[in-house]
Amino acid sequence: MKPRSAITILLICTTAGCTPSAPTRAAGAQAEPPKSAPGRVLTHDGQLRHAVKDVLRADPALDGALIAVSARDGEVTLAGVVVSSEQRFRAQQLTAATRGVREVDNVLEVEPVR
Repeated sequence: MKPRSAITILLICTTAGCTPSAPTRAAGAQAEPPKSAPGRVLTHDGQLRHAVKDVLRADPALDGALIAVSARDGEVTLAGVVVSSEQRFRAQQLTAATRGVREVDNVLEVEPVR
């Protein structure tokens, strides 16, 4: 990892809170968007951030990813490091499918495991 990337990730994780992956489902299982009352939109930034973090944390395809999530007015930013472009795309898919998300700014960096 480049020193600048490590510092950036550390700052993001410190201010936004990182979501280390913890597999909780069988391999290949797809995570569901967070459960909330039908038709209810998560409008509070903190609620939305936690909902996105929960769905990312629950997805076994994101094992090994270090993702910081921030939210403001329905716009969610994903930052940090993933080990493949597939993980980067999966994180974006799950985030976009989360109720209350209007836009996703995916600035995740791909750094394969060596």
